[in-house]
Amino acid sequence: MKFPRVSPNVILLVLALAMSLQSFRFFPGNYEVTNIWIAIGVLYMVGPYLLGRICVGLSIPAFELYVISLMVVMPFFASLAALNAFSQPLYYGIGNQRSAVLCAGALALIHSYRRGVIGIAHIERSFIYLAWGSLCIYTAMTLLVDPSRMSDEYRLVRGGIVEEARFNFNSVFVIFGFIYYIMAGYLRMNARMYWHALPFFVYILVIDGGRALLLAMLLAAGISVFRYGSIKRIMLLGIWVSAAIISMAIYFYNFNAEFLSARIDKFSAAFIVMSSGEISSDVSANQRIFETRTAIPHISEHWLIGSGRVSSQWNGGYTGVIGSYFYPGDIGLIGALFIYGILGCMIYSLQFYFAWRFSKNVHVDHPQFIFFASVLGYLLYFAIHSLVAGLFVHYPEVGIIMVAVLYIASHSARSINMSPMPDSYGRK
Repeated sequence: MKFPRVSPNVILLVLALAMSLQSFRFFPGNYEVTNIWIAIGVLYMVGPYLLGRICVGLSIPAFELYVISLMVVMPFFASLAALNAFSQPLYYGIGNQRSAVLCAGALALIHSYRRGVIGIAHIERSFIYLAWGSLCIYTAMTLLVDPSRMSDEYRLVRGGIVEEARFNFNSVFVIFGFIYYIMAGYLRMNARMYWHALPFFVYILVIDGGRALLLAMLLAAGISVFRYGSIKRIMLLGIWVSAAIISMAIYFYNFNAEFLSARIDKFSAAFIVMSSGEISSDVSANQRIFETRTAIPHISEHWLIGSGRVSSQWNGGYTGVIGSYFYPGDIGLIGALFIYGILGCMIYSLQFYFAWRFSKNVHVDHPQFIFFASVLGYLLYFAIHSLVAGLFVHYPEVGIIMVAVLYIASHSARSINMSPMPDSYGRK
């Protein structure tokens, strides 16, 4: 897809989205920069956003009120739960959840659109630039830097003891890029777009290596395609997918059979663990069994509001208070129930209700429909992967900002011009 020159609005939006969605999470220096960004988010909330709402009579739409509740109420919710379950002081729990303020990025996006500072075209370009930028930066680091020689002080490197050392990159925009080009190729019947999707797929398969991530991404893309299905389009996509799979299988079989065998073994081991609950040769899958067995008694005892978030700065974190290694993010929905209980998980799940509600107002004749369909496809991936990774409670800012895009799409679809402003290239 050809875009015009990059405007200052797009550059600023790229930086804001990269910070709010933590594109460089775990990179050296990101902790300090994120804290500054969180402080800016707080100032934005009590400044431009609140003043803007006061000017219209302090009327706050339901979705925006929901976002505010995630930033203000839920940190107290989880802190009180941790106080009840482990006697952790409130200020540790609240401080541990300061990243909830990153959800303010959604309000800033909506507020900027409402004021005419940005248009939908700006948002779409920003997402695409971030997709290609993330892909290029992460791939270059993987090819040029040996992760085993880097300190794990910033959690930028995972593995390295039993498993191969890998960089721990945030693949939000890489996944979005794959879904975007699949949808663009499918809806436009343009096979060239599928070639644009290929490097994103190869990155997830070879560099990221996440099994659940890969399956969730492919499942979300498949469901998104069939939702807007026609026999001709499905056949065209099927031919491309078949050719890509056969070509990659031939390549790896002839030039990197060890990689192909290792990937098959990892998927097989994970399947054995999931289907039987028995220990396998996969260390990470086995660890999840132990963590699940640890979590179940706590969930049974604190099923309504959960056991809360425990700060690593207090009594050694979860490992200290439980007595063995434990990280709720490893066990997906079970970990989410451990932290927030049924009530908290229901509150966080409302983001998917809003996504469904807003998506109903966006139709195929919208000029940016491919972009919106891709955002909805990403949210579908986000929901599926949350079952095994708990993304919707651990990184709610990602889902909330994606839903904010659909919120903007829903409102723009009701207007004649489809945009609140002429964009910087003279189009309405």
